[in-house]
Amino acid sequence: AITDKMSGFFVVDVGTQSPEFQELASQEWATVKVRYHGFADLPSTTRGQDVISPNFTCMGHTWRLKIYPGGVSTSHDRMVAIYLYNLSDKSININASFCVKRSNGTEVKKTSSKPITFRSNRFKNVAGFKNFANHSTMMNSLVAGALIIEVGIQRVGQPLTPAAPFIPENPSLNFIQQLFMDEKSADVMFEVGTQKGKTNSRKVAKTTPVTFYAHRLILQKCASQLAELCGSGGK
Repeated sequence: AITDKMSGFFVVDVGTQSPEFQELASQEWATVKVRYHGFADLPSTTRGQDVISPNFTCMGHTWRLKIYPGGVSTSHDRMVAIYLYNLSDKSININASFCVKRSNGTEVKKTSSKPITFRSNRFKNVAGFKNFANHSTMMNSLVAGALIIEVGIQRVGQPLTPAAPFIPENPSLNFIQQLFMDEKSADVMFEVGTQKGKTNSRKVAKTTPVTFYAHRLILQKCASQLAELCGSGGK
């Protein structure tokens, strides 16, 4: 016994599931009922005037449903338009369906969209229909004055994500590090030490100089003051 992702019901399977059914059952499916109370009082002759549902969460995304009782500018006469918006800043692939039923459960109107990818950071993350149903059909389907729309959301696959940019490895840093104190390739040599002498307060003994091997080109780019000490000569 398992919980069916397609319906949310607790189910028991009898027999062996076919591969086709297993694929269907593995897809996430959820239904949200959106109830528009007082639908008969909404303006039905003005196009472009919408009624927006509160935001709701499904499959980790935030959604909003809009209906236009009088349709949008491109709707046919007396047709209700309906649109589902994804408000989340992440992508998802879905099939969306919109269904209206009478109080006895009889299906009056159901329309499903083609698979659609809602992408992140995109203004028009919307799926719907400009000619969903005739307004009179909706009026005849009211339940105690409310128009109840069942919004079906089915996840159909992973969203398309942009390919990661190809950035080749740059071995230059390793090459430069390998040249550090390399006597064979060096074209500059520094001897650092002190000479025997006196200061105002004490004698200074001569110390054994320490030799540093370097490269003129690298000094010019990374230590210009040391490069100037080298002049134009060799070692």
